[in-house]
Amino acid sequence: MTERNPPGAYVQEIPGSVRPIAAVPTSRTVFIGRTARGQVGEPAVVRSMDEFRATFGGGPVGSAVDKSLALFFTNGGTEAVVIRLFKPDSTGVTGRAFIDTGPVVLEAASEGEWGRRLEARAVPSSKGLTRALGLRRGTFDLEVRDTPPGGSTVTEVHKSLVLADGPQRVDQVLARESRLVRCKTVTGKAAPTKEFVPAVGGSDGLPLDEASFTGASGGLRFLERANGFNLLYIPPYREGDVDPAVLAAAAERCRQLRAVLLVDPPRIWSEASEAAAGIEGIRRNMGKGARNAALFFPYLRRRAGLSMVDLPPGPAVAGIIARTDAREGVWKAPAGTEAEVRGAEGSAVDLSDSDIGRLGPLGVNCLRKVHGRGLVVWGSRTLEGHADGGSEWRYLSVVRLSLFIEESLRQGLEWTAWEPNGPALWALVRSAAEAFLIDLYHRGAFQGSTPREAFFVKCGRDTTTQAELDGGHLVLQAGIATLRPAEFVSVSVPLRTGGTSPR
Repeated sequence: MTERNPPGAYVQEIPGSVRPIAAVPTSRTVFIGRTARGQVGEPAVVRSMDEFRATFGGGPVGSAVDKSLALFFTNGGTEAVVIRLFKPDSTGVTGRAFIDTGPVVLEAASEGEWGRRLEARAVPSSKGLTRALGLRRGTFDLEVRDTPPGGSTVTEVHKSLVLADGPQRVDQVLARESRLVRCKTVTGKAAPTKEFVPAVGGSDGLPLDEASFTGASGGLRFLERANGFNLLYIPPYREGDVDPAVLAAAAERCRQLRAVLLVDPPRIWSEASEAAAGIEGIRRNMGKGARNAALFFPYLRRRAGLSMVDLPPGPAVAGIIARTDAREGVWKAPAGTEAEVRGAEGSAVDLSDSDIGRLGPLGVNCLRKVHGRGLVVWGSRTLEGHADGGSEWRYLSVVRLSLFIEESLRQGLEWTAWEPNGPALWALVRSAAEAFLIDLYHRGAFQGSTPREAFFVKCGRDTTTQAELDGGHLVLQAGIATLRPAEFVSVSVPLRTGGTSPR
């Protein structure tokens, strides 16, 4: 018996001798960019705009990420991972605001002008409280206030802090409990006072550039910390387009990490002929990463007051992908009349049927108006998906299904690392993989009227060399019929085992 669970998770009752393989998430989307606050380079999961603004703030500094996330959630996205980037100010102003309270110098919990709103005071702890807790003399309480524009004041109170070693040492308590400040320096030079001291310093830094993403300490290196993401979107971080070098590097990282990059069209594409002429250059720029990238055209358009503003399509498509996965499965193309775009009133370029017929085979995924539906996604190809190329990876749904299966098998078979490498293990691996794939087959993931036409699984001497077996390695190979019965796309999953195999 099979029961439906939250998006991307399925449970199937199978014999106890077969170790079940859990399906990994399919639409966890990473957004990388500049925000008003938040830990730099630390991926943070957000599931709503309220969560995002509570963690990363709002305002003009983070507006590109803010607007992108709003489109993502509006269109059905459920889980985003935000990675904040920060480029230091060249004037020498410290990124974090600081407050000298007397016993300690505090600094804002993260970089940004938001820290200038902070104020703090250190006051002596009551003698009664000091005696009751058995703390040494000189304990103090710390109050910190943050008053955002137009919002309510947030106050933190940290009691009975000390400067010496112990569970209440001020730096340890703030690192553990405070969302607003950290201990920058312990001075011990001045006694606590009852006056609030305002913060000084703090900078939002400079606009991001190519090096902010691709440099030695650039943002793309933080993707490995994002814990199994599936989609990547980079919001425009300045006037104009994301640098081609950034897109190429991001696509390559997605290829390495089993994810897909969603790409906005160049802003200069104001008609279909410009898209047709420019797509090949973008494809070449992506290199091998083209398989793991998909471009959508044109920009969205929405009314703002008395004027119309253009919005990037990428985050809306990410939300539509999440919506489609939840409703139908990762094997369903996120396109067609059900893939309507929410939060937009139209597009920056109106495309005709002939325009779409020309651009689709080139690997340009078009957005078009459909009567009764509004704007919908009308294409689902990767940037390797031009018709002349004949690549088996030309369709986005094929790539995403393959990545989903590969990652699910890889994670679900990690237990092999503690098992002896031999025929008994190979049989267990095959049984587990087959049980996982037959569940997907019954859900409609593959082509074919029988399981034999829909998929195959191999594991043993026919997939692994003797040298690999001797080194404690094992290779699982799975073939899936994604387009036509008995025509298989192959997925290889390298596994570690607990010992060498007998010859």
